[in-house]
Order: sequence, then structure tokens, then C-alpha cells
Amino acid sequence: MADVRLELLTLCDFALTSKEGKLSIIGMFDRIFAQKIPTTYARFFVVAVLTGQSESEHKVSLSIKDPQGNEVLSQAKEIRIKLGSQGRSNIITDITNLPLKVTGEYNVALAIAGKELGNTHLSVLNVSLKSTSKANLPN
Repeated sequence: MADVRLELLTLCDFALTSKEGKLSIIGMFDRIFAQKIPTTYARFFVVAVLTGQSESEHKVSLSIKDPQGNEVLSQAKEIRIKLGSQGRSNIITDITNLPLKVTGEYNVALAIAGKELGNTHLSVLNVSLKSTSKANLPN
């Protein structure tokens, strides 16, 4: 395995790459507030920037584990990448209907051939919506 490094790993509401290769990340977050648990989180993106040997190809696996270490995705997601002529590649992967069965800190990790490149955390918090305003709001 060629030396591949993780430059960036984040969660966001939306991400895209322009035709010029510019990466745009919109609405980065590391916490989800839920009114009830279990629930599902409708949609978000996992974004990563990898660097290494130019033109090298790799199979990257994405896993999301709950606070007890159980895989949340039905299985780790496999992503094939080819690093560009400058030795960089962006990964943008769309996650839909993520099941959240417990509160706590979830681990989002990228690995190549079983070797973890890096990880980030997603905190899932249970909140209640109690009105603190006694005045009627318009609309």
C-alpha cells in the first residue's frame, strides 16, 4: 500500500466539487440533536481529502460505529479512488437515513486495507423542545 494521508475528514449538510476541482463544503457539523431516540438522520455528507503518490489507486472503506462499537451502516462502505497528478483526491459520499439507536459519540473512520487513516466523531444528543416563550409567535 502506498503511503496515503488523510488531510481532512468532516461531516456536512452538502458538498460538491466544481468542474475545476474546487471542493465546496456547506454546513459542517459534529453534533446531531434528536427529540427522540431511536431515530434516523435523513441525509448528510462525509467529505475527505487524501494525499499520496500521484496516480495511485486505492480502496477506501468508510465505517460509522455507535458508542458501543457496532457498525451503524449495513456494512462498511467501500470507495474506490485514484489520486490525481498532484497526488490529491477528494471523497464526497452521501449518507442517507442513518439509524441512530442510542445517544453518545459515534465514530466515523476511513481505512485502507484495514489500516485506519483517521477518524472524526459525531455526538448524538437527546433534547426536548420545551417552549420558553409565553407570547404567541406570528405564523
